[in-house]
Amino acid sequence: ANLGLARAYAAQGFLARAKEYYSRTVILQDFVDTAVLEEYARCMLRKGDWDEAVFIAGKGEQAVPRAPLWRQLEAKALAGQGQYYKAIELIESAIRLESSRGLRLERALYLLMGGLPKRAMEAADAELSAAADPLASLIKGMALYSQGRKGEAAPYLSAGRSAGPFCDKVAAALLGEHREKEASDAKN
Repeated sequence: ANLGLARAYAAQGFLARAKEYYSRTVILQDFVDTAVLEEYARCMLRKGDWDEAVFIAGKGEQAVPRAPLWRQLEAKALAGQGQYYKAIELIESAIRLESSRGLRLERALYLLMGGLPKRAMEAADAELSAAADPLASLIKGMALYSQGRKGEAAPYLSAGRSAGPFCDKVAAALLGEHREKEASDAKN
């Protein structure tokens, strides 16, 4: 019953109430049902309850120590707190367990957010050399943009627009600012 209520509240967006019932569920299950632990951790990420997400990811890692998922979830929570260097360390440990394009791109994003645009660009380039990827393009574009290389960033930002609605808005905002500056420079 607790799990059903947790899921119902989470689906309706009542994440504080969902937390109460997820908490009861995992305690009653003695933290052994990893599927429920994952649901709970993801719910806490949505809620922005970073400490609880880290705690639950730790319980998941105790249950399945060599699963990259738990390190990835903890990295997301740390990044949510602005602890990008710690998030980078965790995502790199997840990649060592099981490398995937998604984890490597998440690492590139944390590098960028952590103020390491050159390393982020290198990580994005590695993914772009394997295949076209809108998220990798966006990350490279943002890295170039953060270095003041707006003209070089533009084609990557444009390519990154198809990575999803949020990415489209980010790219559009950066491209718009770039275009406004070009128009201003042209007038002068």
